[in-house]
Amino acid sequence: MKNAVLHPLRKKSIPFKTSAIYALIGGLWILFSDMLVAALSQDPATLSRLQTFKGWFFVAATALMLYVLIRRSVSLFEETERALRESEEKFTALAEHAASAVFICREHFVFVNNAMERLTGYSREELMKMSLYDIASPEFRALAKQCGEGYLRGPLTPARYEFTIRTKSGEDRWVDFTVSSIRYRGATAIVGTAFDITDRKRAEAAVWEANRTLNSLIQAAPLAIIALDTEGKVTLWNPAAERIFGWSAQEATGRLNPIVPEDEKKEYQTLRRNVLQGAILTGIELRRQRKDGSPIDVSLSTAPLYSAEGAIEGTIILLSDITERKRAEEARRESEERYRIIAEAALDAIITIDEGSTILLINPAAKHIFGYEIDEMLGKPLTMLMPERMRPLHLAGIRRHITTGRRHMPWGAVELPGLHKDGREIPLEISYGEFVKGGRYFFIGIVRDITEKKKLEQQLIQSQKMEATGQLAGGIAHDFNNIITAIISYGSLMQMSVKEDDPLRPYVEQVLMLADRAAHLTQSLLAFSRKQIMNPTEVDLNEIIRKVEKLLLRLISEDIKLRTILTDEPLMIMADSVQIEQALMNLTTNARDAMPEGGTIIISTNRQEITEAFTRAHGFGTPGRYALLSFTDTGTGMDEQTRQRAFEPFFTTKEIGRGTGLGLSIVYGIIKQHNGYISLYSEPGKGTTFKIYLPLLRQKHEEQAPAMPAALTRGTETVLLAEDETEVRKTTKTVLESLGYTVIEAADGAEALRAFYEHQDRIQLLILDVALPQRNGREVYDEIRATNPDIKVLFTSGYTSDIMHTRGILEEGLSFISKPYAPHELSEKIRKVLEYEPAR
Repeated sequence: MKNAVLHPLRKKSIPFKTSAIYALIGGLWILFSDMLVAALSQDPATLSRLQTFKGWFFVAATALMLYVLIRRSVSLFEETERALRESEEKFTALAEHAASAVFICREHFVFVNNAMERLTGYSREELMKMSLYDIASPEFRALAKQCGEGYLRGPLTPARYEFTIRTKSGEDRWVDFTVSSIRYRGATAIVGTAFDITDRKRAEAAVWEANRTLNSLIQAAPLAIIALDTEGKVTLWNPAAERIFGWSAQEATGRLNPIVPEDEKKEYQTLRRNVLQGAILTGIELRRQRKDGSPIDVSLSTAPLYSAEGAIEGTIILLSDITERKRAEEARRESEERYRIIAEAALDAIITIDEGSTILLINPAAKHIFGYEIDEMLGKPLTMLMPERMRPLHLAGIRRHITTGRRHMPWGAVELPGLHKDGREIPLEISYGEFVKGGRYFFIGIVRDITEKKKLEQQLIQSQKMEATGQLAGGIAHDFNNIITAIISYGSLMQMSVKEDDPLRPYVEQVLMLADRAAHLTQSLLAFSRKQIMNPTEVDLNEIIRKVEKLLLRLISEDIKLRTILTDEPLMIMADSVQIEQALMNLTTNARDAMPEGGTIIISTNRQEITEAFTRAHGFGTPGRYALLSFTDTGTGMDEQTRQRAFEPFFTTKEIGRGTGLGLSIVYGIIKQHNGYISLYSEPGKGTTFKIYLPLLRQKHEEQAPAMPAALTRGTETVLLAEDETEVRKTTKTVLESLGYTVIEAADGAEALRAFYEHQDRIQLLILDVALPQRNGREVYDEIRATNPDIKVLFTSGYTSDIMHTRGILEEGLSFISKPYAPHELSEKIRKVLEYEPAR
């Protein structure tokens, strides 16, 4: 045997029992001999012989006993050596076949088995030159050295150590060492076993890491994670559960699940029993409660918890707060319902298409816009609702949007033509948006039929043109009025100074006649601008036509017939008869020029009720009762382009020098100023018809002529005249002074106030231009009236009616005379104000 120790003696040893008997007999004989010697000690000779015999016998017995003891010791040593040899043989056999590494070590290894060689990678011969310190990993060498030195110094309690060793290949492996002290071959040694626990350590590390990760996930999870035992008591309550439900982990742990409302307990117990029987439930939406008792919607998933032996020891629950999601879903449902209601009630078409331009959804309004039934449009390409020329552009725009993300139309609404089922094009206003779903583009368009809008835009453009030109005309008329007022005043003074037979008198009369024509021209300009000062009264439209009929006959040639077809009942309107007459004259002149070879003019009247349906159909009008005046000629008519521009100022189809282009514009302005409407119907070769709608009064009022005394042309009062136009002020002052008045003049509002305060005791009448510099006429009057409430006033202006209304002059019934005025008109107005109008 490799490590056995053999003894040199090979003789058979005396059995132990025999040696013991010999020793016992020898001992008893010595004891007996002592007793015998004591008994026979009375005979000295005998005693001497006995003593001698005893001595020899004692020596012999002692020698025998020593022999027996030595033989026994040799026998015991041989038996021990044999037992040790057998033990070593058994130890070696067991160690060599052990799965774990076995070693005996002093300063170096003195015994290692095959498993030790496999564990360390070193051969037996290499290990015999190494120690535990040498094979330990660097970080554990101090521990290995301390362990070795401690066990070599003396017996210690067996112990276990776990540390890593460095194998011959350089790999560190975890080993579980069990070591103790033994006597080996006469010296203290360390005996130990070593198990490779690297895989276990790795598994433990993996489990620890998994547990650490799992714990981190549980702590950081946005979901509430709750674990319950088989009795339903909380064993785990993560921070999300604290945040969602309000209970802290300390409050919840150990108590029955607190989040279950009372009315949900029965359903909860059924669910828990199913899970404890192995069921796994996911995505269940339930109502639970918070600590404050408020309800909360949750999505719940739960599964059983298993022990290491595979038995169910509880349940694990994952809950997410879906209260906001539920609210969002409810809001989405409400939004979808609102969208459906809006889509069905909308007057605009709402169309949804895919990236292939196929119509997916469409609302009822599309039926009214395009003329197709809903079923005829669903599933069809959107291009069926477009003119042929627009289809390639539409499809290219969709492709460009999908590939580049850029719109083929600008943001906001755009105007594009659509195609009705009957083939006519429709002007449309389109806005759209897009969304992506499942990687596909979808487009929602809102389509509005703007046919009526386009009509209104044309009317607005026409109205704006008229307004702009009217402002220009009004401004010109104001300046003309001031100039003409001065001309008429000077001419009238000259006429009064020149005798009837004076050769200069015809020239003066010609000047006055031309001035009168110029005054009528300014009135025409104001009528065109719809800002002429009106003198409306309750009049019968039929009476106006009858009165002007003879004058109209003088405007037309003999080859043109004039027919009037008037209603039997009166058509009472609030109108300025002069302006209505002027409108009829302008229409007659226009008709005459359109019938160079003769024809017929027909003027007819009737009643007309304008309804909401009429307004929608014709694009104008306010519901109510109207007097309808139709003016028809059988002339050359107008094409569409001419008809569209007929009421534009200065537009004419006549050659240069034959027309100003103001005739129909003035008619338009007069009718609008009377809150009426005018429409035009004409076709080339089929004549023209104008229809004029004027608001009817409810009943006819008898006209009562005011009882006016004969006008007084002279006076002796003192008048404050405030006029910023120098020539008008001078001529007016001259006229008034020639009539006997004392005149105090002022060039602006501030000067007028100073003059009044200087002469207020003498001034009986104020003649104020409305538009004075610095302080306008109304402001001057208001300040003076605060001092003298009985002061009388006459306002004058060549400005337009909106200035009068802005200053509140016409609304309050203040006396007013419009420029230009003749001296006799001014004198009559002054006497009326001074003698017949009460002080305000």
